[in-house]
Amino acid sequence: MIRLWHSLRSQAYVKDRESPSSCWAGDLAKTRRQHVHGCPSSPGVVESYVILKLDRDKQRQTYAESIDIKDVYKVASSHNMDKDCRKFRDPESGSFNVCFFVTFPSDGRKWVVRFPIGPVLHDPWQKIQSEIATLRYVKRNTTIPVPEVYGYGSGGSHNTNNPTGRPYLILEYIPGRPLDSGDLLTCSDDASRLFYSQLASILSQLRMQRFDYAGSLTADDEGELTVTSPHSIDLNSIQLYSGQQIKPCERHTSATDFACFSYQVLFNRLNQPVEMEEDDARHEVFALADYEKRLLNYVDSSSKHFVLTHGDLRPSNIIVGEDLTINAIIDWEWSCTVPRQFFIPPMWFAGNDVPLSIDDTYKLEYSKFHRALTDAAEDEPACRVLADEWSPDLSSSLDLYLPAALLRHDNFTEVYYKFLFPKYFKGVKRREKLREFYEEDGPSGIFSEAVRRKLEASQTYQQNFRDHC
Repeated sequence: MIRLWHSLRSQAYVKDRESPSSCWAGDLAKTRRQHVHGCPSSPGVVESYVILKLDRDKQRQTYAESIDIKDVYKVASSHNMDKDCRKFRDPESGSFNVCFFVTFPSDGRKWVVRFPIGPVLHDPWQKIQSEIATLRYVKRNTTIPVPEVYGYGSGGSHNTNNPTGRPYLILEYIPGRPLDSGDLLTCSDDASRLFYSQLASILSQLRMQRFDYAGSLTADDEGELTVTSPHSIDLNSIQLYSGQQIKPCERHTSATDFACFSYQVLFNRLNQPVEMEEDDARHEVFALADYEKRLLNYVDSSSKHFVLTHGDLRPSNIIVGEDLTINAIIDWEWSCTVPRQFFIPPMWFAGNDVPLSIDDTYKLEYSKFHRALTDAAEDEPACRVLADEWSPDLSSSLDLYLPAALLRHDNFTEVYYKFLFPKYFKGVKRREKLREFYEEDGPSGIFSEAVRRKLEASQTYQQNFRDHC
């Protein structure tokens, strides 16, 4: 592990002979070697990153405005016998899509015409293809409520049916509203039980979908379902803004391969330039270094089967009725198959992206969910399986927070220091541990050098933002 971090400084790859997993060590070392060629502290690399990011942010803002609503009507009508349609609510722009809402007066149908925001996506058409394959698979193999697919197109050329020339996906409009995670803290007991019962069934059914590979679903040239290379929000960011290609970027055959690749993505994602103070950099470098060892020891290398997960199951992607009945789960664009160890419950039950370690609200809400899961297990075999795997005390277990740190990059440092550090270093003060860690490393050590590079990149990043804004 030390030699792998050393590659950040030396730009040389030396195989880690001390690692118990040569596959793990070799792949991670390759990633760091690839990463260092575009060293994050290099002024030229950071300036290119800033310019590209600012440019893409501007394009995101103008993307929705560039799509003529009349062209959207033509796209939608071409998939419904050329019937006239009109909008029934204003367009909405999210992080990765622009959505137009149309209705057909002659038959009452309501559709969502969704255009992926090309400037902020590495491969928009691949994302659409994966979502279509996943939605159709879920529709065919489960009772999970998902929107129907009514049409799609790859774009690339302007024609009568798609004058926008852009890739698109047409989905059934689901009535209701996005869940607010705060709803669970204020709703009635009956509404809470109903919601958690439905969610338990949904997650249990996903758990029962078994695959031989970890990756993303898509259809092959013959239209058959297959698992292909993984894609995720963080991998998209790396490929889009840093120009980095993590190899091997292909489907994975073992839990170790999955964890290795996911850590590569985490490592590269956290090494993109951001505004950062020295204390933050020291904490992040220590967390990454310690977490790598914990992850290696945690992964069940014998696991060869993978289960389906939504990939972005935030409250906003759960459409509910006024009584919190789940009408549909939407936005499956980042769905993937993962090892069972990395199939975990949502962390937003208490109204925050990450549970607050200072109170027991998340534990209480998780206990309500687990009770609903256990009750459903009496009649649903799938719920029985998940209830056995997700223990009543999972909300305070490493089996939740260690995978969560890997899967939620934006919250990695927060999850690590709230939940992992206290369990691994019981009774040890954080600052004392970090002081000891960097003293042992020395002022010119591998990890101290990594901190220095982060700070250099941060300074360059801030200066370039001031110069180009």
